[in-house]
Amino acid sequence: MIPRRKQGHPLKVVARDHKPGAGEPFLRRLLREPRQTIQTTFEQRAPWLDDLIAISLISSGLVSLLALINLQPVERSSVSDYWADFLSQVFGRFGAILFTLLVIGVGVAIILPRLSIAIDLTWRRILGVEIAFVALLAAVHLLVNDPEPRALARSGMGGGHVGWALGELTSRLFGSALATLLFVSLTILGIGMIFGVRRAQIRAGAKYLSARMEQTGKFLAVRASAAQKQIPEAVGRLRLNRGVNRERRHAAPLAPPPIKVAGQLNPPPPSVEATYPTPVQLGATIKSAAVDDSTVLLPPAPPAEQEPPLTTVKVSKPTPIRPAARTGETPAMHPTPFAPSKASRDDDTELLQPPAPIPVRSKPVPQMGAFPGKLPSIEDEEAAVEKPPALTPISPIPLKKSSKPVPTPELPPRQVRYFTVEDFKEVKYEYPRPGLPPLSLLNDTELNKPTEDEINANARIIENTLLEFDIDVEVVDARIGPTVTQYAVQPFREVTTDAGQIVTQRVRVNKIVSLANDLGLALAAKRLRIQPFVPGKSYMGIEVPNRQPSIVALRPLMELEIYARARSKIDPDTGERREVPLAFPLGRDVSGEPVITDLASMPHLLIAGTTGSGKSVCIAATVTALIMNNLPHRLKLILLDPKMVELTRFNGLPHLLGPVETDHERIIGVLRW
Repeated sequence: MIPRRKQGHPLKVVARDHKPGAGEPFLRRLLREPRQTIQTTFEQRAPWLDDLIAISLISSGLVSLLALINLQPVERSSVSDYWADFLSQVFGRFGAILFTLLVIGVGVAIILPRLSIAIDLTWRRILGVEIAFVALLAAVHLLVNDPEPRALARSGMGGGHVGWALGELTSRLFGSALATLLFVSLTILGIGMIFGVRRAQIRAGAKYLSARMEQTGKFLAVRASAAQKQIPEAVGRLRLNRGVNRERRHAAPLAPPPIKVAGQLNPPPPSVEATYPTPVQLGATIKSAAVDDSTVLLPPAPPAEQEPPLTTVKVSKPTPIRPAARTGETPAMHPTPFAPSKASRDDDTELLQPPAPIPVRSKPVPQMGAFPGKLPSIEDEEAAVEKPPALTPISPIPLKKSSKPVPTPELPPRQVRYFTVEDFKEVKYEYPRPGLPPLSLLNDTELNKPTEDEINANARIIENTLLEFDIDVEVVDARIGPTVTQYAVQPFREVTTDAGQIVTQRVRVNKIVSLANDLGLALAAKRLRIQPFVPGKSYMGIEVPNRQPSIVALRPLMELEIYARARSKIDPDTGERREVPLAFPLGRDVSGEPVITDLASMPHLLIAGTTGSGKSVCIAATVTALIMNNLPHRLKLILLDPKMVELTRFNGLPHLLGPVETDHERIIGVLRW
């Protein structure tokens, strides 16, 4: 028997509404109706999607902010460092930090509605944030005012590449000042859009400020008028006070306190005016004053022992060696040291000898009450000292004179040298430069030379100051350098004796070196350097700083004849003259002489120095000189500039094998190549 199937519910067909485009792919719908498709997708999103986006934005923003804070300027050791460096180059260091804060703010704005905190985030405020951020980057990059704005952006400073692009484009169109003003105004406008500032509010604020300024002006006008009315009264009080003070100054001084003399008080002065007795009147008063026994009198001080006078004795002296009179000009303010007196020119010289001691009669010290009624007078005290006895002169001691005459050297007259600035002018030398860039591309800067009066005055001061210390030398030359002027001092003089012999009188060099402080004080110099000997010269150098240091330019050195000759030399093997392509000027020495060298003679070169001493400028000048003297097919350069300061300006030259490398990783690869 076949079992009977259980009867079930019959199937029902439910008709659904067919939406247009429901089975159509998303991309096709996005292309056909983009706005409606995006709005529909946004409304039908999953509820957890907002939380995921907010957490991702906040996390990435915090990680980026910490990476920017811990970013090292040189080392890149992790992915976060490279990410922070990328953000710094795009937005700048300040802009990158601001960008991460904006990312964190967007994440917080998404998650706040979940916490029942409503935010009025309209399209106007979003647009204001974008305008303010971009305009601020451009304004910061322009306000830095760096001569290499692109290098500044690559170093992660300023406004980054975004600020550099906007600032460079706008400054080329309107100028730097107008572009800066434009971006600052856009920044203020964007901030106003963020805070919802309307034009009506701006007008109300301007009206309020105008009213407040008007009230302030009225208040100041009232105060000024009140003060003007009080001026005559104040002037009257001031004049009255001046009159009172004048009367007080001319009034009589206070009466002196009473003085007790011989047990009585002195009577008050008869007149108001103060009378001060002269020493004679005071002595007479003391002599005539009566003294009681009860009055305490101090004994007079014993007379001080006077030094005995010196006795002069004439002693013969040999004829001194006297220098001949100089014909050179010697200023009156610097006299010749140790000039002999009139008495020393004679054959006999007075010698001073002390006489015998003067006997002084001692007088007994008066006791209390020893004088019955008078104080001892001044005449009595003078009589107590006995006059010294007459002194017997000592006979002079004769000295033996040499029978042979002593030859007296005669100093030649000092030559008065006058140094002119015309002697230091350099003559420009024109030489052929086929196919090379013209030297007119470089700036022509001349040296700031001291004036003729200053140079000659310093030379006279050096001579006269040393003469005050018994050092007779002459300044024979002066050489002007960019920062100092070197005065050549000849530490010897040739003199002629009475017998006609020429004798060289030398001065110890250490004696002149020890007077460096005295010379610096006399010259009022900031510093002073004494060179004991100048190489290859027979004189010593005294270097005095110039009042206005000069800049050593490249073009004047390349226009000298010595540089034109240094560009070629004779080959010792073949005897032919060959070109020196790597010759370049280094600068000038302390005496202003040009220094030319050949880079091929120093293949291992290290330029060292303190911060700000000019290392980068020296490298840039060397590269410029090599480029100016060589064609691109003869010279190829590889420039590495991790500091991104001086060498980025050479980008685009045909002498370079590639662009100037500034990235540290690429620099290592280039050096290995």
